[in-house]
Amino acid sequence: MSGETTADEGPSPVVVTVPLPMPENGPAPAEEVPEDEAAAPSEDASESNNGTNKNSSITEHPAYVTAMQEILVLKERVQQLDEVERTKNFLQVQLDTLSNTVEQQAAALEDQKSEARKQEEAAIAAIAASKMQLEKMRKENEEKKRELEATVVRYAVSEQAVIKAKAEASQHEKKMQEAKKEVEAIQKRMKSIAADRAKSDKDFDAKCNEVMAISREKEKLRDELHNKDIKIKWAQNRITQEMDAHRETQEKLDKVSAIVQQAQDDAELAKKDALASIAAFKQAHADKMQTLELQVHELKAQLIVACSNEDTRKLEQKEANEAAVRIKKLEDENGMLSGRVLTLEAEKLDLRQRVSDLVKCEEEKCQLEKQFISLKAEFDQMQVVMRRKSEELEAAASDAEAWRTKEAELLSYTQQQTDKLVAVQSEAIAAENKVQRLEAEYQPLSDRNSQLKEQLQHVQTELEAEKQAHKQEVQLLTRKV
Repeated sequence: MSGETTADEGPSPVVVTVPLPMPENGPAPAEEVPEDEAAAPSEDASESNNGTNKNSSITEHPAYVTAMQEILVLKERVQQLDEVERTKNFLQVQLDTLSNTVEQQAAALEDQKSEARKQEEAAIAAIAASKMQLEKMRKENEEKKRELEATVVRYAVSEQAVIKAKAEASQHEKKMQEAKKEVEAIQKRMKSIAADRAKSDKDFDAKCNEVMAISREKEKLRDELHNKDIKIKWAQNRITQEMDAHRETQEKLDKVSAIVQQAQDDAELAKKDALASIAAFKQAHADKMQTLELQVHELKAQLIVACSNEDTRKLEQKEANEAAVRIKKLEDENGMLSGRVLTLEAEKLDLRQRVSDLVKCEEEKCQLEKQFISLKAEFDQMQVVMRRKSEELEAAASDAEAWRTKEAELLSYTQQQTDKLVAVQSEAIAAENKVQRLEAEYQPLSDRNSQLKEQLQHVQTELEAEKQAHKQEVQLLTRKV
């Protein structure tokens, strides 16, 4: 191989590679020069230079260093090519092994296919013979069936009258059962209605007690609201007295006026809320509402008088703030009581709705009682009809007894024909079972044949893919080489 240099052990001369100029297509092979020839010019040069280069070694020469590097590179390439060759041989051995395996499997598959064909032909012949025998037995069976059908027709004509009588009796009995069920359903419904009524009465009593308790609570809250109104009036009178008693500068007066105006607005809002809450009680407590309205008008008049005298009132800032805080506290309490009154009103409306529901339940109960009376009358009428139908049923029973005697004779004849038919059917079933058994034995053979075909096709596909992959690997290795 070009570019490769060797140094044999023994008396062979040492070969030194000298680098040549690099061609365009790649690195050129190094020129091999024997060591003695390369050393001769060095000796002449050393003699001409008066021994100045005697201590230099050939290993330090640049050409020698470059040559050794190229030798190492070429050795690595040789190792790579050897590895590629070994891989190629290994893949070839694998391909040969797979080819032998596929051939063996194909031969075995062919043997199995031939064996399956033989078994299939034998099974087809057995099935054909069984089908012929089965067809013969079916014809005999059809003939027996026709004879039996003729007998059954004769029996059916005589049986029709008996069936008709039984149907009428069954219909009458069914009507009686339905009437009994309706009566039982009505009784259950009445019991349920009575239980619901007792429960409704109990709930009504409980709700009445709750209404009374809520009424007492409402009276208590009304008293508390009246007390709070008195406290508000007292606080307002106290504010008026304090405003008359203290005088400040015009600046403090403006501040106090603003505070009083805010308190007046808040009080006005509180009074509006109180009026809205009290309006719900006007129908039941007209006198009390008139008193409260008079008190509110008096409070408004006092506030108007206080506002008209604002030019002459002066308060200290600290005391005015404390008074405003007390007013705010009282207004909050008043708002809380108003909310509680509204809550009680909502509960009152809820209780009224419940009472209305109880009244509706009572009306429904009366309606159900009327319906029960109507159903009871209908039940009595049904009992009369049932007695009449019972008499008719007894007459039909006597007729049915005569038909039963004739029916016993027909049953005896039918039993004989049935025994013959059962024997024929047993033979036919045995033949059909034999055919099914042969078909069941043939089916696995057919499935096995299909499975072997699929396996052969799969193996051929894998072999073709393996060949294609191996071919691509060989081409790739060839390109690398």
